[in-house]
Amino acid sequence: MGQLNGKPWPQIWGLTSCEPQKKDLNVTTTISFSKDDDVTIIRDGKLLYPPEAQAFTDGATPKVDSKFEKFGHSWKRNASDYEHAINELDADGLRFILREGDMRDGSDATNKRERAEISGSDFAGPLSGIYDFDFTVTVQAYDGSTSWSSLVQLITDDSDPDLAYQPLLKMQARPSEERITLNAYVPDFVELGSIPLLPLQAATTVRLTISFDNGYVRWAVNGETIHSGTVEGLDLVGQTPALVYPKVGAYRQGPVSGTAVNDFHAVSFKRRD
Repeated sequence: MGQLNGKPWPQIWGLTSCEPQKKDLNVTTTISFSKDDDVTIIRDGKLLYPPEAQAFTDGATPKVDSKFEKFGHSWKRNASDYEHAINELDADGLRFILREGDMRDGSDATNKRERAEISGSDFAGPLSGIYDFDFTVTVQAYDGSTSWSSLVQLITDDSDPDLAYQPLLKMQARPSEERITLNAYVPDFVELGSIPLLPLQAATTVRLTISFDNGYVRWAVNGETIHSGTVEGLDLVGQTPALVYPKVGAYRQGPVSGTAVNDFHAVSFKRRD
């Protein structure tokens, strides 16, 4: 019987014997080997090996300050007190780990908004002109959400009470539907487009472009345009004093089983001159 790290292969896979197992053609299993010969096994977005704490926190430095500099801006921590909710990966990367029940202090317990994210409210800009929101995201693990689990949002501040903290655009995972969607608030959420769930452990580049002058929205994934067109209701110039800023990480309505883990690199939010 073969062994890995001193354990029989069936034990690593969560099996109890070497007897033939019933095949499920809908199951996707990813086995990754690092340069140090460490092994990670993920089945349908769920980590089987090694233990979760080891797999996602090894080599990561927790960022626990309420504010910190990253991606050329000052960001606010928006997460529970779990120290590894937000982690430094390298000079240009952050990892977000969202476990079941991870809510920040003061969260609405009724709606159970679970989050491990950062907010760019300190560099919010006016709701006018054209913005480009660029980032590279690598999904390490999907959660068991049956509804939505946001990866990024463009959200308003509280300078307009009628629009306070409203996500104008959000890109979110829908694991139970096996897809990623882009949604806009106009003033109810509408789906602009969708793609299959991003493959695990693969870097995906995304650009969101939005014009608040005419409501134009473009969503590009790995350079391919998924959606391009004018969205009535996002032409907000001159209609509100609110400002707009990005959020990245993991955010969902709980309780949700399982852990969501997202890595972000090269995050940029800029208004065109």
